[in-house]
Amino acid sequence: MNLKLPIFLSILILLFGCQGSTKKSSAKTGASMTLTESTDTRSVLTGRILDESTKVVYLLINKYSREKVSIDSNQFATTLDHNYPQIIELSPELNISYPVFIAPGDSVHLEFYENDLLNDFSKISFSGDHAKENSLLLELRKVLNYDNPNHKKFFNCSEEKFLFKIDSIQNIANGILKRFKAQKITKKNDFELLAQSFIDFKIANYLEKYPDIMKYTFWEGEIELSKSYMDKRKSYPLNQPYHLNNISFLNYISGVVYFNASKKFMHQKNHKKTGRSYVDLTTFFSSIDSIIENKEINDYLKYVALQREIYLTQKKPDTFYKAYKAGNPDPNYFLNLEEALSKTARLDKDYVFKDMDGNDRYLSEFKDKIVYIDIWATWCGPCLQERKHFEALIDKFSDKTEDIVFMGISIDTDIRKWRSLVTVKDMKGVQFLSPQGFKSEICQDFGIGMIPRFMIVNKDGEFIEPNAMRPSQEEIFNYLDRLIEEDKWAEFSQ
Repeated sequence: MNLKLPIFLSILILLFGCQGSTKKSSAKTGASMTLTESTDTRSVLTGRILDESTKVVYLLINKYSREKVSIDSNQFATTLDHNYPQIIELSPELNISYPVFIAPGDSVHLEFYENDLLNDFSKISFSGDHAKENSLLLELRKVLNYDNPNHKKFFNCSEEKFLFKIDSIQNIANGILKRFKAQKITKKNDFELLAQSFIDFKIANYLEKYPDIMKYTFWEGEIELSKSYMDKRKSYPLNQPYHLNNISFLNYISGVVYFNASKKFMHQKNHKKTGRSYVDLTTFFSSIDSIIENKEINDYLKYVALQREIYLTQKKPDTFYKAYKAGNPDPNYFLNLEEALSKTARLDKDYVFKDMDGNDRYLSEFKDKIVYIDIWATWCGPCLQERKHFEALIDKFSDKTEDIVFMGISIDTDIRKWRSLVTVKDMKGVQFLSPQGFKSEICQDFGIGMIPRFMIVNKDGEFIEPNAMRPSQEEIFNYLDRLIEEDKWAEFSQ
């Protein structure tokens, strides 16, 4: 049985199955810029893993969702329902993915050694429909794949050198596609159109990433970009609806909108009073409207924003939900949103963890106190960077230990490594372990696919902020202090 996951997970995650049928809007720019619509909407993707055993969860990713693929005897088969050709992704891990072209009515088969995929060797053998197209797409991926963290040196250079690298790989990729077109393998231009989109938005994504990677990874500060860089960055058309059938565009446009919304959110004064560290829907929708005119793409991005809000808050955003529905977007978006709502966690649910001695400990033990939770792991660099701020926050509340508890919940699977680090660092606060990693109950319930993650539980045991501000944010002290005082006033008034 296939299991759908929230599309935004991994955006950042990355950000984003049965794909349902969809009608394209009339906003098209001529026959050469459209995809062929088909009445035969069913396609089949099958695969065989050639290693002796597999322990990896595989995902199929398209514009509707991430879908877990069930592996049985090292084989899988899944059916997609879609009116238009598309480039989807097969992902054995969050930081590795492989594009697959599939059209309605296709039967596509692929075989590979799992070890090759996990080590990014890009060795996949295709057969069935569009085997040549998929082999070429794999060749393009080899040229364009600089997303892996091991390729940081690709970005660590001057703007001039970076643009030279970008132009070089773009020219190579375009040359590969041009030679394929010259062979005239297919009468329709669907693959060529999507393959060009795949190239363009892989490049566009790197252009977006460069200044931030230089600033935050290599500590170069704000990068002053030249006019030619900015012109190239803005040269890719964003309002062509056929791009929605290309996974590299979905990754790119989701990131652009999220970055734009985040900047607006951080400049707002009101967010400092809410305790939330994530962008509100008002800001998200405003950013989408300011960037995207095309209704289909606009609807898609708002669907992603709504799904993200549901998983982060575990609540239905009624006002935005009704307004979105009134705009008559793709009905399949609502099927997935309703599915997400059906899986929301109880905000007063109790959770069990392990303490340093291996004993079961329950979140409910800390009722009548506010609990500020840090979900982390020993292997997570950003988690350890936040740790010093977490402990400084504990010190600031040293005179209010009857009102608030600071709890670290590690999702390490290596218990001895967790126990050793807690002991060596003499970590402050209550230290618990949830050893199932991202498969732990609390991670699954709240859609946690990235850490660190901070949460706030009130004195009634309810998660009032499933994605709270980090301890490194100055506003968190005042917010927690205000929660304590409000609870005291509520008790006094009763």
